[in-house]
Amino acid sequence: MQTLVILAQSQDTIALALANYIRQQSQLRVEFVTDLDLITAPDWQISLSTATSEWRIVLADGRVLSSDTVDTVYSRLSYLQSAAFRHQADTDYAQAEWHAMIAGWLRHLGSALVGALLPTSLAATSANPLLRLYQLAQAGLPVTNLSVSTMDRSLSQQGQLDNRTGKWQQEPLSIQSDSVLATGKSLTGSLAGRFKPAIHQLQADLGSDLLQVYFIRTVQGDWKATDYQTQVALRTPDELSALAQYLIYYATSTTLIDHVL
Repeated sequence: MQTLVILAQSQDTIALALANYIRQQSQLRVEFVTDLDLITAPDWQISLSTATSEWRIVLADGRVLSSDTVDTVYSRLSYLQSAAFRHQADTDYAQAEWHAMIAGWLRHLGSALVGALLPTSLAATSANPLLRLYQLAQAGLPVTNLSVSTMDRSLSQQGQLDNRTGKWQQEPLSIQSDSVLATGKSLTGSLAGRFKPAIHQLQADLGSDLLQVYFIRTVQGDWKATDYQTQVALRTPDELSALAQYLIYYATSTTLIDHVL
């Protein structure tokens, strides 16, 4: 029996619902593993090389996961808290080492990994929304019109020119929003048909089969892309089903070419 491991925060109800759905819809063995399970695991054994990785994790509840028994890992991890020490410097050091170990483990899973690679970056909201707008536009998606204006510079009391202050302006938007879930070649959402080629191009540009693209409607009635995330938030039963079917297919397909757009 093939094994799918779903990694998620302990409060991630979407991941738990996904695990239960896949158990009902397939013959896969599904292991739901939380951040607390990983932190309290008494035994980690990881051997990494440039081409392969061998690993074995014994969880506190007795479950044993290893590279020999796990076929696919779907990661929804966003943040991992390490144990706290008396001195903050020791806690910070432990946190850095913990993240480095998790990141190294995930990176070397290769084609077995589905989802965000680094738990502290790709799964979190981008700190650079303008970069994401640029990536959306480069893929061919319409994005909101932005402009910046600057005030005229004036002399300060010391006779020096003050710095110009910029003011960002965005075209008027409505409160109507929507999203499209991309799971490999399949798109789910009411706007999927309209933006299919561009979303597939965004997947190719980012090297990620799994994406959620967000849209908002302008007051003129046009849909504009505003953001994307690799950490998908399932809002409807159709989206839950789409992700579940993608993971089932990913875990049971026999060749790497099946996973490539």
